[in-house]
Amino acid sequence: MNWNAVQKSLRQFAGINLDKNRKIPSNWVVVKEEMVIGDNSTFIVRMAVFPETFTGFSKGIGQQNKSVGKNLGIEIEVEDIGTGEYGSDRTFSDISFDRQNEFFQEALGVISRTITSVSSISAPQERQGSLSQVGSQRNPADWMVGDKVNVARESLDAGGLTVGYVVRVYPTSVDVLF
Repeated sequence: MNWNAVQKSLRQFAGINLDKNRKIPSNWVVVKEEMVIGDNSTFIVRMAVFPETFTGFSKGIGQQNKSVGKNLGIEIEVEDIGTGEYGSDRTFSDISFDRQNEFFQEALGVISRTITSVSSISAPQERQGSLSQVGSQRNPADWMVGDKVNVARESLDAGGLTVGYVVRVYPTSVDVLF
């Protein structure tokens, strides 16, 4: 059940269409491997690139070589550790490796939200100190449904645009309604 839900979510929210029972080709190089742990399941997500288009990984540069020709994109493989179900998709071709990495991180978030149940929605309530601890300084795990938050730009240069309420809490992020 969980693998099918993850497959559907990735197709709908991340543009990744996993082919079930398809592995990353053996000649591709796995450059990232992440574990996503949910309520009742654990997934391993791998990102691989074609070896001849990738240079600099061992030096930490992380850019694909454009002189080889066409950028074949990345292979993303998702495996449910509990059931052994897996699938992969080759996607995000002809864009920079940095952008491909952003898409991979987005896919991890989609999987996390899919396999982790959300907190129940409750009536908004303000906890003492909640407004002083907003933004990147606060761990998302510390948020509670109903917390009143100050909504600003990502650059934090326009505080006080509006007030929002935390409506769902995930392990690594929160949903705010404003």
